[in-house]
Amino acid sequence: MYKRKTMLWVSALIMSIGLAACGGSGNDDEAPSVPTSSSSSSSSGGQASSSSSSSSGGAASSSSSSSGGASSSSSSSSSSSSSSSSSSSSSSGGLTETFSVTTLPAWKQDVDAAGLALDASGNLYVADYGGNTIRKIATDGTVSAVAGGNPTNGLADGTGSAALFDMPWGIALNPLTGNFAVGDFGNKRLRIVTPAGVVTTLPGANSQPRAVAYDASGNLFYYNFSTTAIDKVTPSGVVSQFVTTSFEAFGIAIDPAGNLYLADNISRILKVTPAGVVTTLAGSATSGSADGKGTAASFKEPEAITYGANGFLYVYDKGNKRIREVALDGTVKTLAMTTNPISTIQFSVSLAFDASRKTFYLSVPGDHTIYKIAPVTP
Repeated sequence: MYKRKTMLWVSALIMSIGLAACGGSGNDDEAPSVPTSSSSSSSSGGQASSSSSSSSGGAASSSSSSSGGASSSSSSSSSSSSSSSSSSSSSSGGLTETFSVTTLPAWKQDVDAAGLALDASGNLYVADYGGNTIRKIATDGTVSAVAGGNPTNGLADGTGSAALFDMPWGIALNPLTGNFAVGDFGNKRLRIVTPAGVVTTLPGANSQPRAVAYDASGNLFYYNFSTTAIDKVTPSGVVSQFVTTSFEAFGIAIDPAGNLYLADNISRILKVTPAGVVTTLAGSATSGSADGKGTAASFKEPEAITYGANGFLYVYDKGNKRIREVALDGTVKTLAMTTNPISTIQFSVSLAFDASRKTFYLSVPGDHTIYKIAPVTP
């Protein structure tokens, strides 16, 4: 079983590296594009009343292409950077602190942290990909199992250890209910987990969910590994394809206006409006480490991404081994650090930001580590 998980993880890593290697191709000069409108099926039942899953019908085989950007072009990178000036936030007011990096010692164990999500109190919830468990790390550092925990993978609803998962990957907090959505990758299902550990299966979304995120209205968006698309589930349970991509989305960030933000794993941060219009917010076809606005900024294999309550996006820029702050007008700044232990990281999955404490958490499957990145104490 562990061998199967490792092979899947390695396969995803190889896919990410391969896509990043395509960053210098002529296809990168193509503008991001406008997806087709919502398609696909509607499910029976909504998120709030998630019930047991249907039979284990597999997702369709992967149909991703190797060319960069989303399908059906609508606007160019340069037009994005000028149009982004209409965003609700400017580049002023970001983080100015110097940060230090440590690990969470209580988490250093033979498990793989994948998705991360914070609740309103600052407790960190972790999708433990290797241990088939949803865990909670309290603000005092105490680690507990919320649901799952059986080393044998499976698909079963229930409470606590009676629930079974198979490689849970992404996790996101529903702002309306306080429950969590989990991308149960191995089971090809979306699961709903309450803070008390009650697990149900969301009907209709039978795919290979990885990154997951909620908007302010309770719509759930997730990256479908099988189709390399971002799919959407409404609060009433209607499932549709929202936008297609040709890269692996390690994370999905959503602002209060309902705009989605994706890191393309090559050199750009993309913005997707609620209408499905895709543009480049920051970066270009050229990899680099420059700060600046719009296409003047550059990235090198950006992966994990999150939206902070302070109104800024934060990205783990793997190739540069840094956290980059991105304003909604496309202005990019690199956060200062005293030391950089994260320079050894080769593969990240999830970045969570506690704006009240100005603290980041970065998960790294494979080395069983969650990094804590916090301001240096004067």
